[in-house]
Amino acid sequence: MNQASQTTEPLSVLYVDDEPDLLALAKIFLERTGRFRLDTAGSGPEAQEKLITGRYDAILSDYQMPGMNGIDLLKYVRERYGAIPFILFTGRGREEIVIQALDNGADFYIQKGGEPKSQFAELQNKIQRAVGEKRAVLAKEESEHRMSDIINFLPDATFAIDREGRVIVWNKAIEEMTGVAAREILGRSDHEYAIPFYGERRKILIDLVFSPDAETEALYTRFIKREGDVIFTETEIKGAGKEPRWVWAKAGPLYDSDGMMVGAIESVRDISDRKKAEEVLVESRDYLNQIFSSVKEGIVIVDAETHTIVDLNPAAATLIGAERREILGKVCHKFICPDEDGRCPITDLNQTVDNSERVLLNPDGRAVPIIKNVVPFQFQGRKRLLETFFDNTQRVSDLEALRQSEEKFRSFVENANDIVYDMTLDGVFTYVSPNWTTILGHPAEEVIGKNFSQFVHPDDVARCNEALASLIATGAGRGGVEYRIRHRDGSWRWHISNNAPIRDATGVVKSVIGIGRDVTDKRRLGDGLKQANRQLSLLSGITRHDILNKISVITGLMVLVREMATSQEAESYLSKIYEAINTIRAQIEFTRVYEDLGTQEPQWQSLDEILKNLQVPEPVTLTSETRGALVLADLMLKKVFFNLLDDSVSHGINVHSIMVKAEPGGDTLSITWTDDGGGIPAEEKSKIFDRGYGTHTGFGLFLSREILTITGITIEENGVPGEGARFEIKVPKGMWRIDSPITGEQK
Repeated sequence: MNQASQTTEPLSVLYVDDEPDLLALAKIFLERTGRFRLDTAGSGPEAQEKLITGRYDAILSDYQMPGMNGIDLLKYVRERYGAIPFILFTGRGREEIVIQALDNGADFYIQKGGEPKSQFAELQNKIQRAVGEKRAVLAKEESEHRMSDIINFLPDATFAIDREGRVIVWNKAIEEMTGVAAREILGRSDHEYAIPFYGERRKILIDLVFSPDAETEALYTRFIKREGDVIFTETEIKGAGKEPRWVWAKAGPLYDSDGMMVGAIESVRDISDRKKAEEVLVESRDYLNQIFSSVKEGIVIVDAETHTIVDLNPAAATLIGAERREILGKVCHKFICPDEDGRCPITDLNQTVDNSERVLLNPDGRAVPIIKNVVPFQFQGRKRLLETFFDNTQRVSDLEALRQSEEKFRSFVENANDIVYDMTLDGVFTYVSPNWTTILGHPAEEVIGKNFSQFVHPDDVARCNEALASLIATGAGRGGVEYRIRHRDGSWRWHISNNAPIRDATGVVKSVIGIGRDVTDKRRLGDGLKQANRQLSLLSGITRHDILNKISVITGLMVLVREMATSQEAESYLSKIYEAINTIRAQIEFTRVYEDLGTQEPQWQSLDEILKNLQVPEPVTLTSETRGALVLADLMLKKVFFNLLDDSVSHGINVHSIMVKAEPGGDTLSITWTDDGGGIPAEEKSKIFDRGYGTHTGFGLFLSREILTITGITIEENGVPGEGARFEIKVPKGMWRIDSPITGEQK
């Protein structure tokens, strides 16, 4: 069933009663007024059928009817058709029936039995009143629903509160802005609506609608503007856990139909993007003004029609040699290009751009050569010329200086003792200095355009290719590449080259420049020294072997002499002789070790591996935190840590633990060896690395320092006496690297 339309048409009423005469009588009385159209039903079930297809503004029903009484019909109507006006019209006047009817939603109760005319007049009044009230409620609900839809449709975040501060409107836009759903905040008070914006309960713009408040207004530092009852502001909001945002807000009162203020409404618009755009615009304007004012080139803005100067930067005024006010408004040809009046490349010759050498005329008549660039543009509806220029005098001077510099470089290259060459990334020579011919005999034209591999010894080509590939990949120069190169007479010469990349304007490596030096004689001298060292080592080894054999014989004879000695004094002398022999043996053994020092190229060695192979005696514990450090050092590096262990174990007092750490610090790697013994007295710190110092041979720490010095590594003892020894080894840049961290403990 649909409710009848709300127009001036007669009200459609369904009257249900089991008395046909009463139905007929009611139809006559009600319809003759012209304000009602009465449809009748003789029972509750018949009324149910009519309700399915009919449209009624109200229902009038008897109470006592067979099959379904008036209360049951009322319940049915309320369940199926909602709040359609329902009037119980019955002869049963018991109080309990009245209460039951009203409790189940009856709009009115009228008792039958009165004077017909007055009774039907009352009935007409009750029907009209019930329908009117219902229509008013529906109109209000529809209006509120429509208003709610409108508010929800608004693009601006909008909310409203009543006079008690309860939230009564919270639209979808404000849900999206704040992340707070309407169902979570509607009906809430105590300034809870401020929390999503400011992270706390406080008065905000909407509260100022009810009454001014200086403290609240002070929170809006930018401005507050009033137009009648409406308040505007721009402010920055900082919700809890959210990025600050700039918003435009507008608040005003809500009135009821009687003109009474019943609440307030506020709309909030996020203008963060606009503010950022304004900031960017201001920043861009300031940035451009700063550039315009600070660039060293002169900039002049000229009106294309009148050729008058409308703006210029300080550099232009300086180059012209006059005050800004003396230049503005003047024809440009008075100062710039005086001979070009009437022949402007842009306005007279119709060029789109002009970039050429021109003349600037100072007020004193002095002509200054300049390079000038002119570009036309539109500004505020007028065609302008952007003219930039700089003093070409210095450029000419610079070009001359460059020419002289190039001449010096050419002279250096052509007269250098070494060979200077340039080649492509494929190794093809594009230039060789005249010294190539002097040193190797090939004319330059036989070399340029050919690959270096045609001149380098086949066994050395791979090494040269590797160096070239590394330079291209890393962009870093390579030095010290040795190779053999063929002389024109067919002999092979040893050369060493240093190479560097040549980059284009974008930083990309485009070619390689190199300097090659003939080291054939040096190689021969080095080979001779190696042969001499081998011979000296052989001689030293034979001599050492023979001396040790003789010492062994002397030691054996001393044993026999000791057996024959009878006096205490003789025994004392023999002990001293034994001590001297042992010292000689230790010193000869040291010459064997020292002889190997520096005879091989330094190699990368792992501190983790060296420490792992140390034989640490019980009960001493060695813990390492060397972080996967590798050191480029002499192969005898392991001897250094053996000597440090021997020093801690043999000379330390009550040493139980040793800690070894490797810690990078800038370009240097610091390796510390720390024990928990008695330490080294302050007066001995400067002596312990001297040869022969100590209670035994005195060579251990001396040898350690010599081993480290080969690759520029230093060692010192800087522990606190009484708190244990602390040796610090410092490895310079390029002599260390870190692989995967490793820590460990040895016992």
